[in-house]
Amino acid sequence: MSIDESISRFMGLLLGHAPGFDAFMLTVSGSNLLKGAVLIAAASCFWIAPTEGSTPGNRIGLAADRAILASAMLASCVGEIIALAMAKLAPFRLRPFLNEDFGMHVPQGLQALAPKMMEQSSFPSDHAVLFFAMATGLWLVNRRAGWLAFGYVATVIALPRLYLGLHFASDLIVGAMIGVVVVLAGVRVMADSTPMRWLSAQTFERPVLVNPILMLITFQIATMLSDLRDFADLAGHLTGLDNDTPQLSAMNTAATGATHAL
Repeated sequence: MSIDESISRFMGLLLGHAPGFDAFMLTVSGSNLLKGAVLIAAASCFWIAPTEGSTPGNRIGLAADRAILASAMLASCVGEIIALAMAKLAPFRLRPFLNEDFGMHVPQGLQALAPKMMEQSSFPSDHAVLFFAMATGLWLVNRRAGWLAFGYVATVIALPRLYLGLHFASDLIVGAMIGVVVVLAGVRVMADSTPMRWLSAQTFERPVLVNPILMLITFQIATMLSDLRDFADLAGHLTGLDNDTPQLSAMNTAATGATHAL
């Protein structure tokens, strides 16, 4: 028996004994407020104010932080695309809670999404990719905040997914590794590039125009790019890339949006 299977079987022994706690973990796992919004709020602190060691009003230091954070956000999206591609191309992996051998008695709210999740491979965890990537961006601008962010992602985002059987431990570990590596590489390549320096300068020169656009982008990141995914799914249905009727397509898109949150 693999370590993954042993951990999932252990979680199966815990599930169902405390329905209130299980419901709490399900709520946490689907909460965009507790996931992306908290990390975006933390990043906004360093977007607005210089890091330690910078004097107040030090535009150069603040511009450097903004370039790093913007590069990290872009790299996070790239990491998410990599995760989705891996889920499509790698051998399909059934989520633990859908495997009857593990005996996981999950909350009814999760059982309702089982038919849709039967189509989605658990490897790798796109949640781990995206949110460990965001934590890495924070770590690059402030080590203390970054370590706190890593701890937060591990306990508030990754642990509930492991507990509920949404992922194997290796799904989360590999996802975290992808997120960290993609952001480290992306920031190294992009943060000091001419386009990123220009973008950073625009946040000072045209804040009324640039900052609202960045707010929309960060909102999408905080919500796992759910709206973009829904529109992409709907476009695929409407352009005949599958055999669903328009009415069924809309229903599938709504169901897919619910699973994105989880």
